[in-house]
Amino acid sequence: MLKSFEKELLYNIDRLFTKIKVNSYLGEFEDLKEFEKCLKVTPLILVDFESEKYINSVEKEATYKLYFVNATSNKSEIYRQKCKFELYDLIEQVDKFLSNSLFNHGFVINLENITKIHEGISDYGYLNIYARTIKTKLKECDSAINSELTKEEREFLKYGVAKSNGVL
Repeated sequence: MLKSFEKELLYNIDRLFTKIKVNSYLGEFEDLKEFEKCLKVTPLILVDFESEKYINSVEKEATYKLYFVNATSNKSEIYRQKCKFELYDLIEQVDKFLSNSLFNHGFVINLENITKIHEGISDYGYLNIYARTIKTKLKECDSAINSELTKEEREFLKYGVAKSNGVL
């Protein structure tokens, strides 16, 4: 479930923004060389699984972080401000898209807090990173239980309330 949701999230955000790199977060902020590579392809959105918890025996709540990264090699105030505002616009576009989307898992994506991870000037120029927390529900469908269910019941477990109400 986590893998399929993350793949769908990556696919849909990538499809929305053709000129923006969208990837899974794979520790880029922890390794200086990997981090330097990130700076060459900004703006950048990185999707990171953070946690999950069971709500009941078949339903979980998953938490992800979306890292928004933008940089400019020019350290002048005008370019830094432009870079920052471009990042705000990107965050708002993704927020609007996610809040109006219903993915295949059938549940809404809840936008949680956004926090500044880093903002600063270095040898590379100006760098700005924000992290948006999102949460969604996921349903597990046990194959033993699934074999005893009707087609409609299996669809309900797979897609949630939205599909059964004709939303999808």
